[in-house]
Amino acid sequence: MTLYTRERQFDVHFSDAGVLIYGNDTDASYFTGNDWNEEWPGILARIPDALKPCIGRSHMCDWTDGDMELPLLSVVMWRLTGEDSWQAPRFKDPTLVEDDTGDCADELFADLTNPSPEVLLRADELARGEAGAEPSGAERAAEAEPPRDGVEPAVDGETRAALERIRDEVEFLLDPAGREYPDGRGSGTARAIAEELFRRTDSSGAITTAVFRYRAEHDQAHFTDLRVEVDPDMVVIGGGATAVDAPYGALLTASYPSADGTAWLVSSKDHGMPQPHRLTGFAIGMKIAGVSRERLARELLFIGRARSDREAHPHASASAPEGYTLIGGGFRVNWNDGTDEPGPGNLATASFPRSGDTWTARSKDHLESHACTIDAFAVCLRSTFVVDDLLRTVDRLTDRVEYRRGPMPTPDVASVFPGQGHVLTGIGAEVVQVEPGSLLWRLEPAVDGRTPGVHTAAKEHGSWGPTTMRAWSLGIRLLPTEAAPVPEESALAMSPSRRSGEEQPGVPMRPTFADFGDGPVRTGNAEVSRQGCRDARSHLAIGAGGSIEMRFAVERPEHIQQATLTVTALVSKAGRSVGYAPMDVLLGGVPLAEALTVPGGGALPTPVSFAVPGHLLRPGGNTLVLRASERSRTMLWLYGITLDPVQSRGQSERALAALTGRESVVAFDTRWRVLDQDDWKPGNRLLVHIDRGENSSLEHLSWRGTDGSEGGVCFRADLSAFTGWRRDVSGTLSELRGHRHDRWVYPGGTEGARVLSFSTEEEWGGDWHNSPGVLRLLLDDGGTPAEHLTWRDQRGNSGSVALREREGDFIGYYQRRGEGPIGYRGTTLPDDGVLTEVTAPDDGPTG
Repeated sequence: MTLYTRERQFDVHFSDAGVLIYGNDTDASYFTGNDWNEEWPGILARIPDALKPCIGRSHMCDWTDGDMELPLLSVVMWRLTGEDSWQAPRFKDPTLVEDDTGDCADELFADLTNPSPEVLLRADELARGEAGAEPSGAERAAEAEPPRDGVEPAVDGETRAALERIRDEVEFLLDPAGREYPDGRGSGTARAIAEELFRRTDSSGAITTAVFRYRAEHDQAHFTDLRVEVDPDMVVIGGGATAVDAPYGALLTASYPSADGTAWLVSSKDHGMPQPHRLTGFAIGMKIAGVSRERLARELLFIGRARSDREAHPHASASAPEGYTLIGGGFRVNWNDGTDEPGPGNLATASFPRSGDTWTARSKDHLESHACTIDAFAVCLRSTFVVDDLLRTVDRLTDRVEYRRGPMPTPDVASVFPGQGHVLTGIGAEVVQVEPGSLLWRLEPAVDGRTPGVHTAAKEHGSWGPTTMRAWSLGIRLLPTEAAPVPEESALAMSPSRRSGEEQPGVPMRPTFADFGDGPVRTGNAEVSRQGCRDARSHLAIGAGGSIEMRFAVERPEHIQQATLTVTALVSKAGRSVGYAPMDVLLGGVPLAEALTVPGGGALPTPVSFAVPGHLLRPGGNTLVLRASERSRTMLWLYGITLDPVQSRGQSERALAALTGRESVVAFDTRWRVLDQDDWKPGNRLLVHIDRGENSSLEHLSWRGTDGSEGGVCFRADLSAFTGWRRDVSGTLSELRGHRHDRWVYPGGTEGARVLSFSTEEEWGGDWHNSPGVLRLLLDDGGTPAEHLTWRDQRGNSGSVALREREGDFIGYYQRRGEGPIGYRGTTLPDDGVLTEVTAPDDGPTG
């Protein structure tokens, strides 16, 4: 069957071996030269041998030159019998750089998927001529006139059936976005039956992970969120994807968990050079013996996400909250989701654990500029939790492998996960490059399809720069509490004789707390579940009949005569009246308080303490329940819970303060209004990090920029918000307010920011002395760099520095709480975490 227009012509051939479509377009860039009688370079070599006999059986003699046996070809596509997808190699003229129209396949096949009346009429003529039928008088008259717009000629039924037979599949191949397969499967969100590659159980016998694989059933140029589902009793925790590296290649754009925890979502795309391909996705599922899937998904796992600014080379980092262990991560490039300007897109270059509990993702545009955003996902598991009344601790193993064969355009790294009773939970990769560099196309959680590990690869794409890469695999096992290392905070509970090395009984109870005032609940030696509650900005709101359950462990209760339980809460008001929300508190089913109303009238959070007899505490797992009365008329707002032996009074509060101090990188969303005006306006993000290694959160901060602008803020104790002021360079004075957007353990959250690091000296007794540690300063308010900073932390320590950027130093003072002021000066250190550029070899690929 032959179809053609004035510019385009092609043949469709059906045979026992399959279907072959080939043709040419006079606009194809190759045919603009002098070699009109040659087929497109390499096109014949790509056609399967079984279909090559179809070539040359053209209806049109002018397709062939007198000295040739084959028709002129610029484009070809086929589907072999027994296969369920079309193959369509795409070609561009390698001699042309600009204005390369390529093979014009899209225009050529548009005549097949949406044929014009002219195309259908010519197809009808050829079909009748092939059958030896003479046209009728009416048909001859119709041939004398061109078809009228909107009126299709009568087409031979067999011809039309043949067109419709392949139309939908070809249409999907050429333009997959938004189309449906004939069998109802969507372009990217089809429910996939994945193949299980392997499953492993950790040394405790409690954690099982399995790796699943699914390969797309059809070729596409772009894949968006192809689902790879895990077993129904598992929660997805990791995964990866593999596109293709030849002939032109398709690259990865997403690999991240679905919101419901049932699947890993993967995406890929060609870029600049058309590359239909089938994406293969991988998913890692996890289950824990003695833990329901619902509890694992809702209570034990936490998925953190961070989005970058819109840039040509965006990067983002998501961190594990305190009390959680990072076990994997992922990424998503937002290039075609409607949130960014349309364009050629970004392509992934990195998704890896940058520091202990931070996951970093990067992408870049390539050869064509296009600013996008990228999301980084951190998959986190509670560091300790109770299983069958035993407190378990997560032990993570992270393995990193370097590409060791020198800078190359196509680095490839494969490494078996070296677990010691650990099971694989996540994988990562980082391309380290000089522009234009290489791009990720493979990231698999298996080395040979059956062995846990990581196999990752990158490739040049049209142009290259020297590239190396790194690969990561992460895994975990559960340890019994007594086998786990004692947290540093436990040293706070040790007596002086214990610290000096005398033999003493073990720590009876680790710092035990739950803090509800900072996003996801932060815990120490505890695990919290709840019902009838909702998260508020700075507390947990408990409705009538709602409750929380806190499970914790006691190592040696025989050494605890009494413990102190402190609950910090308030009862919300009913309008201007005092509210009503009494609570019951039970430990191991024994009431410690019944129908207790928190005092204070709902004005401020109020700590309420209870004496806990030591005999109520048992070895191993214990359960504390706090329940709001069914008769509550307002809400019970819960801020925090601590539980300490009397001989270790305050250890949990100190541990929580140290935890908060370590999360010293804080970003705030701001708003401002000019003094004496009514309208609030959104302001720039404020990113702050001031650290002398003292693990104490900021209380007050003021600064002046190099342009003369200045500001000052005072933070809430939990750093959830601040109140302050700002004077711009013109002298206009404004109110300034901020609410926390996110917080991180350094260096999380600082990518792309200007962090100043100083070695410091302190002046006392008339001489300067080296001071331990490093001072790190970061203040980014969207304006000019700061030249003066003054701060006070929540322990009452304060400092002030004046910076000289050109000289790289500062002078100032520092004052510890209860002590006199001392001189303070510092000299800039090199930036943290800067990667050394790799040098291009003398020779190598250039395109």
